[in-house]
This record gives sequence, structure tokens and C-alpha cells, in this order.
Amino acid sequence: MDREIVATCFPGFEDVLENEIVALGGKNLSKRKSAISFMGDKEIIYRANLSLRTALRVIIPILRFSAKRDKELYDKLFYFKWEKYFTKDRSIFIDVTGTTTNFNHTNYIAMRAKDAIVDYYRKKFGERPSVEKDNPDIKITLHFKNDICTVYLNTSGDSLHKRGYRSLRGEAPINETVAAALVLMSGFDGESDFIDLMCGSGTIVTEAWLIANSIAPNLLRDDFSFKNFKDFDENLFESIKKDLKSKEREFNHKMIAIDNDPKMIEIAQKNSQKVANSDSIKFIIGEFDSYKPDNEKGFAVINPPYGERLKPEGLIDLYKRIDFHMKRGLKGYSIGVITSNEELSKEIRMKPFVKKTLFNGGIECSYKVYKIY
Repeated sequence: MDREIVATCFPGFEDVLENEIVALGGKNLSKRKSAISFMGDKEIIYRANLSLRTALRVIIPILRFSAKRDKELYDKLFYFKWEKYFTKDRSIFIDVTGTTTNFNHTNYIAMRAKDAIVDYYRKKFGERPSVEKDNPDIKITLHFKNDICTVYLNTSGDSLHKRGYRSLRGEAPINETVAAALVLMSGFDGESDFIDLMCGSGTIVTEAWLIANSIAPNLLRDDFSFKNFKDFDENLFESIKKDLKSKEREFNHKMIAIDNDPKMIEIAQKNSQKVANSDSIKFIIGEFDSYKPDNEKGFAVINPPYGERLKPEGLIDLYKRIDFHMKRGLKGYSIGVITSNEELSKEIRMKPFVKKTLFNGGIECSYKVYKIY
């Protein structure tokens, strides 16, 4: 039976996530800030967690009510039939988001919600769930908008950016869901070459590899919270994983990753090897403009220093070099460039055909995709 499902994302990635959910088979989509709501069944929930590249979490609303006073909040949660979703032996954690003028502190709301839920189980079953902040079986979110409280069950658990392949990190690593969105917004679909011009710890090129081979990004994960739900269907889950594996394909073009730091290349290689064969991505130690592709069709993404976390010298000259290499060395390519520094971005003296405002690690950025003729 279909129900409302919500997939969350970073601001700026709603359109990309919406396209993913349409392809997944979600129905009656509605775009929100940092989220897409849609209708689907249990199978869609499992597929969304395994397959969505740009989603952070997949959550399901289970209760909405007006909460102007403490007693309303407690009573609505106390009289809800929680055992429909999880048993008394599951550990829980509650967080609170949104804004309300009726309560002074989110910690107090979370405490009262916890009291109501454990009191419900104690009264009905004589035992209560334990509360755990780290690695709980069940994550419950109370989201407030004015007087209205919506209670969500988190089906994902930890954020879906935790794919399971990145064991080593660089100094300013890009989030996996952000990296996937950059690749998708560049237009790359696995039918031509791809270059990561400043690969760092290899997240962008690894996400590009997953896209190129139609590999579901979270097949390495095994810690989804929906596996702790009362109605978890292991046979359905395993059949979906098998189906996703059957749809993988072989990438028959070149995938290149470049960085001038040998340590970063070593990290990127080790991270990518959990999802790609050791020789399937070519890693090059060198400057971003040292590699000249031997064809005039392909895609590239570059995540240069912004002057935010990392502060190298000569950023203006660097961006001028990027402009020069794009025009002279990457003809025929579509190239995405992400930066938080609009002044530096002006050194790339071309008009983009895609321009988006988005967030990377809490930093507001612009992402521009250029077609080089």
C-alpha cells in the first residue's frame, strides 16, 4: 500500500533528487526546500535507500498534530500505537527540528517525547525501549512548523552519504551526495569519457564511476534503520538488491582522475578500489592541465580551492589557468566548476549553460557547467 515518503537533500539539489525519484517510480511528487515528498510502497522505500545518489535520508511521516501545550504533546505521543512500527526491545533516539514558539527548548521537547513513548510501552507491555544516542535501532524526528508537529521515522539511519567505500579522507573532502549531484548536473550519463580535474580523495570520480556503471550507491551498506522495523521484509530487500545488481553495466570509456599531491592520489585509489577495479580508473599525479584528452567529447568536473578551508596562494592565477585549459585543452567537453568565491569564478570568462546555487559542507557555492566549442 502506498504511503507518503520524504527524501531529504542539501539545499540546491532538489531538482536532481526529483529526477532520481521519478526514475525510481515515485508517484505524486512535491518539491520542498531540501526535500522531495512522494508516494510509494515498502519496495520504493528500500529502493530509495539503496539507489538514490543525492538523498541524505529517506523518512516517513507517521503522525501529525497540533502541539501548543506540554499536555497536547505528551498525550498525542502517548496514545499513538507505536508497536505498529517497532517492538519494545528496540533502542530509540529522538531529535527535534523546525521552529515553534510554544516550547522554549528542543531538548525539553525531545525529553517529553521520550517520556511519552517509553511510558506507552511500559504501560502496555510492562517493559520500555532503551534510549541510545549512538547507533540507535530507531530514529524518530519531531519536526515543528508553528503549532504543527510532524513525527517522522527515519528509514535510513545514518546519512546516505556514508556509502561505505571512503575509509580515507583528504583535508576538505566533498560529501558523496554533493559529488554525485555535480556529476549528474554536468550531464554525464556514462556514454563518454569523464575527467575529475582535481580529484583530492577521489569522491567525485568514484561517484562518476558508480553512475557510469549503473551501480546503486549504497549496496555496500547494511545498516539501514528500516531493517529494525516490525514489518521488515528481508526476502523483498534481498530481491531488490539482486535486481539492482542485474542492472549494472560495463563502462567502455575513459575515466581519469588528476591531482598534484601524490598522497591524495594514493588515498583516492584506495577509496575507489572498494567499488571499481584497480585499473578501471586512471589516476594521474600532476597538474590539472597536464592531461590532454585524445577525443573531443566528454565531461569533466573540477572542485578547485575556494579560499575558505584551504588557503593556497595565487588563487586568481589558478582560476585563470582553469579558464585557459578549458578553452584550449578541453574542446568538446561539458565542464562543471564549483566554487564559493564569485570573484574568482569571474576569471572563467565564459557563459555557463547551467548555473545553480547550492551548499557544500555548509558553504554556499555556485555550480556552473560550461560547454566548450
